[in-house]
Amino acid sequence: GFEFIPAPGITVVSGKNGIGKTTILEAAYLLCQGFSFRSRALEELIPWNAPEMLLRGDFDSGASASMRAVLLNRSGRVVVKKDGEECDRLSSFFGMAPAVVMEPSDIELVRGAPEMRRRYLDEILCFRRAQNADTLRRFRRVLRERNQWLRQNRLRSGSAVGGEDLLQVLTRQLVDLSAKIWMERTALVAEISGILSGYYAELSAGADGIACAYRSSVFSASEDLSADVFRAKYLEKLDSLESSER
Repeated sequence: GFEFIPAPGITVVSGKNGIGKTTILEAAYLLCQGFSFRSRALEELIPWNAPEMLLRGDFDSGASASMRAVLLNRSGRVVVKKDGEECDRLSSFFGMAPAVVMEPSDIELVRGAPEMRRRYLDEILCFRRAQNADTLRRFRRVLRERNQWLRQNRLRSGSAVGGEDLLQVLTRQLVDLSAKIWMERTALVAEISGILSGYYAELSAGADGIACAYRSSVFSASEDLSADVFRAKYLEKLDSLESSER
């Protein structure tokens, strides 16, 4: 076993390659966020020469204290506990003790695909309000079910389970959830833009300016950003893509 207790203030962990510096950060991040910043496969977190991994963390903010624990084994069993109570999943940890990782690959926020930037925004949204995490989980589930319907419909020559009625229901759910996420993202970007401009002005000594905006393929930023308009535009977009989706 290994115990790590950071002191108040800034803690620097140094040492040779491969001795476990990043593992300490990953363990802390997993207990804070409920997932790893390096891998989505939980079994990869177990040491290669061990049958299981037990991770425990005690959190003390001064005003309150809590304990979290995770048990993983190679058979896929996951036991999650928070303050002695067993939880359904690791995501139960999310948002209570936010952690932020900064690493060289963060440059992909600028250079990488739009998916990277959306994921970054969505993580912040979950910090802001727990309801956003639930909305994103429902969105991903509906998107997955709708894509599965489209695959079945293609493979079975137009006879997917649930028929056309199911596709319409899933499409309506997808549009409604997308509208909620869109409104949250655009509001967040508007807030980030002002913060970004302020910090950049300090770094550049006022030499130039910078701003960020949310660009959509559904409609332009100059249009009304109400949820109702978004739903209507998104449905039009899906209708135009119906043949290619099928």
